[in-house]
Amino acid sequence: MCEVLTIGEPMVMFLADTKEPLSQVDHFTKMIAGAELNVAMGLSRLGHNVSYMTQVGEDPFGEYIKDFLKKEQIDTSYIKETNIAPTGFQIKNQVDAGDPEVIYFRKEMWTLVEVRSFM
Repeated sequence: MCEVLTIGEPMVMFLADTKEPLSQVDHFTKMIAGAELNVAMGLSRLGHNVSYMTQVGEDPFGEYIKDFLKKEQIDTSYIKETNIAPTGFQIKNQVDAGDPEVIYFRKEMWTLVEVRSFM
């Protein structure tokens, strides 16, 4: 049984490798994004038993997220897969000051399911 259950919408993030407007960026690094996912990772790295509840698409990005969580020793038994919509992703640039430019590509997977369906 887990000590902590986090619930949220994970996304794949493509972070620009250079500091310039997204329209001029040629290369990106694939990463993971999501506030609740960040909390889960931090708690797991501190030695806590953590589970993550969400829904991802039946696609390569969904598999990437699940594999990433397993490597972080986060329980994935509360992750559902669906073919209703693809796993979301975002593209983000790097800046020295101010807010970065972020473009989201998602259908808010979490809103497509009721929490009680996980129980």
